[in-house]
Amino acid sequence: MPRELVRHQDREFAAALGANLLRLRRARGISQEDLGFESEVHRVAIGKFERGEHIPRSDTALKLCVGLVISPNELFDGISWTRPVTRKAQPLFGGESAAAPMRGRPR
Repeated sequence: MPRELVRHQDREFAAALGANLLRLRRARGISQEDLGFESEVHRVAIGKFERGEHIPRSDTALKLCVGLVISPNELFDGISWTRPVTRKAQPLFGGESAAAPMRGRPR
């Protein structure tokens, strides 16, 4: 059984980023191989990003921007992220709050 490549909550983000990457690459009329050469990112990885199978790390996204001669704003155009709703945060030290434990006697 194939493992899930992109977590469920990240699929929309991966698809939108991949669509932007594909659109920008085609607008410049270059192949995945040419972009790979210019950005020092393997063409197979570029294909996975474009298909939304993987999300590039921040340094890789910047390399792709350099290879496309664009700003990161162009790559992330139209993409927004909303923090997923999660369960209530648990205290770090088992107390009522996440504040550091008190030292000495209370005043």
